[in-house]
Amino acid sequence: MAKKSKPEDPAVEPSVRVFTRWSPALVFNAEVQADSGNLTQAAKICSWLLADDRIRGCLSARIQGLLGLVPGFEKSGDRRRSGRAIKALEADEDFWASYPEDELWLMLAWGLLLGAAPMRHNPQYVDGHDGRLLPCPEFWHPAAGALRWDFQTQEWKTRVASIGNEYGVEVTLTPGDGTWILHTPFGKHRPWELGLWKPLAWWKLLKDYGRGDWARHMEKGSLLVLTQSAAIQNAPAQNTDTRVQRDDSAQTLYQRGKDAVAALPVGKDLKLVEAKGEAYKLYSEAANQANEAFAVCIRGGNLTTSVEGGSKAAAEVQERTGDFVNLRFDAETTSNTLHKQSLPYWAEWNFGDRALAPWPDYPVAPQRNLKHFAETLTAFNKSVSDLESNGFDVDRMSMIEEFELTDLLKPGERPKPAAPVETKPGKADAPADDEPAGEPATPEQ
Repeated sequence: MAKKSKPEDPAVEPSVRVFTRWSPALVFNAEVQADSGNLTQAAKICSWLLADDRIRGCLSARIQGLLGLVPGFEKSGDRRRSGRAIKALEADEDFWASYPEDELWLMLAWGLLLGAAPMRHNPQYVDGHDGRLLPCPEFWHPAAGALRWDFQTQEWKTRVASIGNEYGVEVTLTPGDGTWILHTPFGKHRPWELGLWKPLAWWKLLKDYGRGDWARHMEKGSLLVLTQSAAIQNAPAQNTDTRVQRDDSAQTLYQRGKDAVAALPVGKDLKLVEAKGEAYKLYSEAANQANEAFAVCIRGGNLTTSVEGGSKAAAEVQERTGDFVNLRFDAETTSNTLHKQSLPYWAEWNFGDRALAPWPDYPVAPQRNLKHFAETLTAFNKSVSDLESNGFDVDRMSMIEEFELTDLLKPGERPKPAAPVETKPGKADAPADDEPAGEPATPEQ
């Protein structure tokens, strides 16, 4: 059985520093660089996006919907030997030790935002796993590694640092080579084009500008203004202030401190000018529109975050039209990435055959609503009974197929009506006093 020793690899992820205050020009420049294959600035935008509370919340709701499920595993390769592999992944918990939730969260989040999430295998022997070598991939920051697609060589490139060489050297990143994983949920062809960072960045920029303008509006909600009063009779000569005098007066008032007293020159007046109108609504509306755009972009709808009435109905619609669709998509793309780029090496290292790598199968199918199912059966039974009682000849098999009940109901013989029961006349059947009695029965001869 082939075994792989834990590699003594000094390679480390380069450090990343972001000193950028994003502006429309810089966001546009990041888009231009991404079109040429350089994703460094786009990755820095993704870090900026993850700092937003609403974006982080929407991403967490979507991703945790998948990671909260316990996957099963489909056999692959030799049926008998694949059973051992599945037992090691499931019962012996190799899967959860190899792919912890925090690393999978980063893989899914960056895959959705940037369109490409690099991971690097860090094989380890973990206690309690019978000496098996586990892949243990770790997230590799795209901005730190200066991730880029080389159009000339048709290869992914990234930088790898080492002790004493912080910036590192550029190497080829080959997805699925046993060292690297590249999660591209939107496909391999220019995956950054469909990353969520492109639409989210402009809304995030609007939200940040609106928030800054709102804060400035509150800061400038009122302003002390020193004005020149009308000429006062018999007052000392009043001359128009020079610019230096006005600046000196403004500086003095600014430095007056809390609850200070100002003695004004003759002919000067101090007024408190307050901001009027409802301009603040512009800033809050910008933030609200951005938050709704975040929810629509990430979760496929905003019905669970911005609904004013009918919250139960809104949640059900959101689940059917957004959350379930995303859950199925994320489950399929995650399963494909792990099965093709990581689990084959786990199977080779521990069982000697890459073909034994199972498929992770997340149970994403919605659970049956039993109450709704019972109501369906009741409606079905009533429909058939009403039609037959009105004299119609009902094709019950077609009705079963129409109600999608073929797995549970099989048409049998129609029950025959019960025969009338003969009863002997009793007291209740005796004629009344005012009714003539019938002829007496003639005894048999």
